[in-house]
Amino acid sequence: MAKDVDAAMISNRQFTFILILFITSTADVFLPSISVQLAGRDTWLAVMVAAFIASGIVLIQAELAQRFPGQPPSAYAGKLLGPLGGALFIFCYLFFLFYLTAVVIGELVQITNSIFFSNTPNIIIVLLLTLAAGYAALLGLEVVARVIEFVFPLGLLIRILIVAFALSDLEMIRFMPVLEHGVGPVLQSSMRITAWLGEGVILLFLAQFIKSPAAYKKSMLAAIWTVAFLLLLSSLSVGLFGSQQAADITFSLFEIIRILEFGGSRGFEAILMVFWYSATFFKVSILMIILFTTLQKITRAEATRTLLLPLILLVTILPLFLSSEVSKTLLILKNTWPGLALTFELLLPALLLMIGLLKKKNNRGGSQNES
Repeated sequence: MAKDVDAAMISNRQFTFILILFITSTADVFLPSISVQLAGRDTWLAVMVAAFIASGIVLIQAELAQRFPGQPPSAYAGKLLGPLGGALFIFCYLFFLFYLTAVVIGELVQITNSIFFSNTPNIIIVLLLTLAAGYAALLGLEVVARVIEFVFPLGLLIRILIVAFALSDLEMIRFMPVLEHGVGPVLQSSMRITAWLGEGVILLFLAQFIKSPAAYKKSMLAAIWTVAFLLLLSSLSVGLFGSQQAADITFSLFEIIRILEFGGSRGFEAILMVFWYSATFFKVSILMIILFTTLQKITRAEATRTLLLPLILLVTILPLFLSSEVSKTLLILKNTWPGLALTFELLLPALLLMIGLLKKKNNRGGSQNES
């Protein structure tokens, strides 16, 4: 890389911005539709429930990262699980990260084909994105974090303004009655939302680059509740279109901006698309950086191109094997993704943390017996 990987450091504020952008870049796309399909007009309540659950999840992730400051999972997984168990642990996470990268790129391709460039071959869209993300990985996390820190406030402001201009058409009666179908649909929807909010698990891989381990939990909670606020804004689509129509709208945020009118003019979707493309690019770049640095640690490769070029090739090919149909992607994200995501976001980090606590307790007990 342009800099030594271990020398690049980012602030906790930069990590907070990274995490917010990382989650919202794809949570804006299919998640609102999935949430409304399950919870209907109570989607806003599902967001709140998910935020509380996700808060507990990210605290577990942060606690694990704080117990091994400055170390990636590849460094401490073997200590806790043994050489074979540690290798299996990292292999599973590499599978998860590659799959997540492919899904993110696949979503971008589907939206691009659906809204703007319907005649552009998928391989061209994917290749442009992965080459740019590969170059970002070459520059390093510190450079990417600085760019995100610069553009994030503007993107956030535009997003809030979009919703603010739509408030005049909002009908609050469409959110009533609350819990018409009980708590079951709300809980089902909240688990899908939690799967996105739990993507804070990237902390485990980026913790080695963050300056202040003591502030992990604060940064994670700030990011989760900011994302929850933004998802609440997206749930306002129910008040604009009604729960039935909102459930049928695949890209709700794009529909919201389509109905907006400024000075008698419409058609401002391109503005939103610029920021969404940028956010998705940054998400893929962060994933590429995580994959690259993890592979570099476990293979101890000296030459950057030895890993980076095959990595770019692999993440270019993988999305092409995923379904190009939006309906099938929705089914995967609705039925398969939550269980898969929470396994890597909650179960495995909690297991590793528990083993670490038990080993620390046993070591203390052994020391006391010897004395």
